[in-house]
Amino acid sequence: MEGIVRGDESVQLLVYCGHPFFGHSNIIRYTNRPFKSVGEMDYELIRRWNERVQKDDVVFHLGDFCFKETKDRNAKYYLDQLNGQKIFIAGNHDRNNSLRTCIQDIRIYLGGKHLLLIHNPNESTYGFDLVLAGHIHNRWLVKEYKFGKYRWHVFNVGVDANRFRPINIQEILIEYDKWRKGIINDKGEPIIGRVG
Repeated sequence: MEGIVRGDESVQLLVYCGHPFFGHSNIIRYTNRPFKSVGEMDYELIRRWNERVQKDDVVFHLGDFCFKETKDRNAKYYLDQLNGQKIFIAGNHDRNNSLRTCIQDIRIYLGGKHLLLIHNPNESTYGFDLVLAGHIHNRWLVKEYKFGKYRWHVFNVGVDANRFRPINIQEILIEYDKWRKGIINDKGEPIIGRVG
């Protein structure tokens, strides 16, 4: 698996968006999440994160980490339970929590692609092989954006669109390729009659 090399170790690079919205009970109803309570949701999001992320893995988190903290449940409470070295891009709801990041976007080269990592896809731009974003919950998985003659593609790395777990660049590129070939639609659903 492609990753970052530190000494003799290969460290997996995961992209994990946002919108886990740890501690936010209304998100269950808003995005039709399959959880009965915020406790069950938090437990399952943490379990799925740690199932895929090792201690030294690098995780880009693209916004909206947790929502309206309480004395017992704040960003540190959740961070202490999650594996990986985390890099946070600010989400529009992160102003409601104690997670302090000044990073608005990050530009990286990975998997042979120039990537823009940003929270809100409506603030993305052309000039990249692919834009990774969140913010839109489960509305779509891949979408083409247009501005005049310019076109670019945005991939939703949000938990609601990706089985409530982190995803890596290989998984993203596989799904993106299926979309470009017309095998899946913009929601990531198979197109009838197309074989991948």
